[in-house]
Amino acid sequence: MKHRISCRDAGMDCDFSVESSDEREVMDVVRKHAKDHHDMDVSDDDMRGMMQQSA
Repeated sequence: MKHRISCRDAGMDCDFSVESSDEREVMDVVRKHAKDHHDMDVSDDDMRGMMQQSA
């Protein structure tokens, strides 16, 4: 199963997205991007709420 998050999913005007079969990898990459590019801290629960899954 693939996990995907994009900044657009969070309502941001940013084209960043990440997709991986490893949920933890997606969350780690999103956390770093959010901090480095948007000066935001994002919780695991928030990310799981935004995460889209596909086969």
